[in-house]
Amino acid sequence: MFTIRQRLRLYASGKGSKYISQSTGVARNTVKKYLYRYVLSEKTIEQIEAMSDAQMSGLFLIKGHIEVVNNQLSDLEPLLLLYAAMLKNHGVTKGMVHAPEAIMYLHLRSLPIKHTPPGA
Repeated sequence: MFTIRQRLRLYASGKGSKYISQSTGVARNTVKKYLYRYVLSEKTIEQIEAMSDAQMSGLFLIKGHIEVVNNQLSDLEPLLLLYAAMLKNHGVTKGMVHAPEAIMYLHLRSLPIKHTPPGA
């Protein structure tokens, strides 16, 4: 459990997963797994330091898949159909889709134009 505490101390001091991996000689994915479980536990580094080895093994050495929640995907999914429809228009680029004024332009361009014949 000393090595897990060491990795968490490095993380708490502001070091990144790449640095922690290189300095401790552990695979980066393993470091990320421990850091993710540390963040999910919502405990401070002081609380982790005070835990017994049995408590730490229950928290960090759990076998099984970790479910990662990605809120960005659920936020962006509704926009996918809108962006796909916009990109199908002739002359529309990816850069245009991201600019707010371009979205307004594309919306106005898609509106039907009423043509009134002269003299009507």
